Amino acid sequence: MEKKKAKGKGEGIKALILDLDDTLWDTTGQLVKKGQIAALEEMAKHGLPIKKSDAAKTRDMLVKRYGQHVNITTKALEHFGMYKDKKNRKNAEKIRLIGHHRYHTVRIGKIRPFKDTVPTLKKLKKDGRILVLLSYGVARQQNSKIRKLGIRRYFDRIVLDTTIGRSNKPMHIKEIIRWLGKRGVRKDEILLVGDRPNSEIEGGKRLGLKTARMIHAHGRYSRLKPQNRWQKADFRIRRISNLYGVLDRLDNQR
Repeated sequence: MEKKKAKGKGEGIKALILDLDDTLWDTTGQLVKKGQIAALEEMAKHGLPIKKSDAAKTRDMLVKRYGQHVNITTKALEHFGMYKDKKNRKNAEKIRLIGHHRYHTVRIGKIRPFKDTVPTLKKLKKDGRILVLLSYGVARQQNSKIRKLGIRRYFDRIVLDTTIGRSNKPMHIKEIIRWLGKRGVRKDEILLVGDRPNSEIEGGKRLGLKTARMIHAHGRYSRLKPQNRWQKADFRIRRISNLYGVLDRLDNQR
């Protein structure tokens, strides 16, 4: 890929690092519930003490009791006491991994981005900003989402964190910062946008980036509260097009 010239010095934010799920499209509303049910169905086949036919009901119960942000595979095992017996922990972990894999490989049907996602990406590109997409999940699954959403063309680089079971987003953010640095972009000229305070927001803040947190009505992590100062984003947005206002403020600060 050819090197892209960033906006000139003194023009404010030159590059944006954008999260995918629940930032550019309603992942929770269109896919998460489907994936959680599929995970519990698969776990039921391998020892989770529920009937496969009760997976949907069990999912709704766990979300209602523990919150929308819950890791459904881990919480199901904890709820049914499968981690309490030390002798059974190894088998419980095996069941968790089976469910986790099923969740991240559930079939993706027809999906669509937020209504303002594509117009916003187009405008950002027209303004000369460098756009990097950072997403966590199985590569095949994430690439399928990107293709079906029709947004690949707007990004100068796409970085996938495929370490399933443990996100390494901070490591990838650091690598993106180095990549942007080679293109003349400093840390204070980068804005990171995502929905998880304990993942990309904290990772970006610890590395010295400005951050904007996406909080939309159906967002799985929208109700999560920051647990430390690093998890508190510099800006909060409810629509991706709200970035125009954020960028205006940051550009005018320089």
